[in-house]
Amino acid sequence: MTIELAALISIVSVSAALYFGLKSNRRAERNEDQKDAADMTTVSVKLDFIRSDVSDIKSSMKGAQEESKDTRERLIAVEQSAKQAHKRIDQMSGYRAKPPDTDGDM
Repeated sequence: MTIELAALISIVSVSAALYFGLKSNRRAERNEDQKDAADMTTVSVKLDFIRSDVSDIKSSMKGAQEESKDTRERLIAVEQSAKQAHKRIDQMSGYRAKPPDTDGDM
């Protein structure tokens, strides 16, 4: 009878160890899955913030490019206007460019 009791206790002990071991393993997997999901959510949120920041930067760059283009066009127009003004002033004053002095006298 003691052998049967010892065998019964051994079987119950092994069964309990397997049950609690599997239960602990499932709990650890569940906790790990929850941690992974939280990490992925954090990464996803950060990527969304980066995406919106990049979009803002792109729109700012487009605005700066358009402003630069407008400024360049205005500068060209001013240079052409100044060139025409110089021509008119030269014509009105009767100025004609003299050839440079080749003698070295000043």
